[in-house]
Amino acid sequence: IVSSMDDTLELDVSGNSEEVAEETNVQVWHDDSEEYYENSLSRYNAFNVERLDNGYYKLIQSVSGKSADLFAGGTRIGSNISMHTDNGAAAQQWAIIPEGVDGGYTIRVRCSGYAMNVADGGTANGTNVNQYPYNGGPNQVWRFVKAEHTISYDANGGNGAPSSQTKYYKGKLLLSETVPAREGYLITYTKLRKFKTE
Repeated sequence: IVSSMDDTLELDVSGNSEEVAEETNVQVWHDDSEEYYENSLSRYNAFNVERLDNGYYKLIQSVSGKSADLFAGGTRIGSNISMHTDNGAAAQQWAIIPEGVDGGYTIRVRCSGYAMNVADGGTANGTNVNQYPYNGGPNQVWRFVKAEHTISYDANGGNGAPSSQTKYYKGKLLLSETVPAREGYLITYTKLRKFKTE
């Protein structure tokens, strides 16, 4: 999930780990470091968007299984968005509403109807994400990008194709060097290099 202010600003959960403490704040983050690409650290910012029977959605961090949650629920303007064990509460249910601007959406929490908002429209790493009445600002508009892609190999009638690999958003991928075989064919092979794509 990226901000419409700058599509390099990802919705981020602090810390690059599968262990996410209750009430860990959600923030925005941009990282262009070699370590970020090399280790596919953006996978820790990935969310699964799950539709509920009532038309709302859950936003589940894919590595921890925790749910995006309005801290303490309620309607207080500026309440933080944080991560919490999935419990089905209205504070963890989100309306995703097309915004009509470059494929954007507003994301509004069920318990208040307020929009997911980047505090003060800040773009610095670690800027807090909270709830705020909808005002149409770009800091309240989000885009959904595919967090991971599966790379599959086809031996084209042969055998020994490499196993599938996962390419994460903003992560490098070293393509497999496994060479399949096919009877009656000579395989020529060129070493593949690492590459960076988004």
